[in-house]
Amino acid sequence: MGEKSSEVIRNLTAPRGENAGEQLREYFETYRKLDTALGEITPHDEQAADSILHAQALILAAAADTPASDFSGVMYKLALWRWENPDLDPDLSDISQTDSIAYSAFRDIADLLDEDEVLKSVDRYLT
Repeated sequence: MGEKSSEVIRNLTAPRGENAGEQLREYFETYRKLDTALGEITPHDEQAADSILHAQALILAAAADTPASDFSGVMYKLALWRWENPDLDPDLSDISQTDSIAYSAFRDIADLLDEDEVLKSVDRYLT
C-alpha cells in the first residue's frame, strides 16, 4: 500500500493541464478510492492507514487550493467535505448548525446537478 499511496501523492502534486472542474472531480474520485482502501486494510497495518490518511489530507489541501470554475467544481469540493465528515453517517439530528447548512448545500447542489455519484450510500436515506 505504501507504494500505491506514494504514486497517488506524486500524481496529486504533478502539474496539470486540465481545467479546475476536472481536477476537482479527479481529487474526489481519488479520495473515494482511498476511503475504500482504508476500509479494507487490516487493523494492525498502521503504516498503510497512515499513508492513506496522509494522501487524503493532501487531496483535501489540493482541492481547497483549486478554485472551482463552475458549479460542478463546487459540488466536488462539498463532496470532499461530506466524505471527510463520517459523523454525519448515522444520524443528522446531532450535527451542528454549520454542518447542517453545509450538508444541505451539498445535497442541494448534487440534486440540482443530478449527480448522485458523490453521495455516500447513507445519504440516500438521510433527510
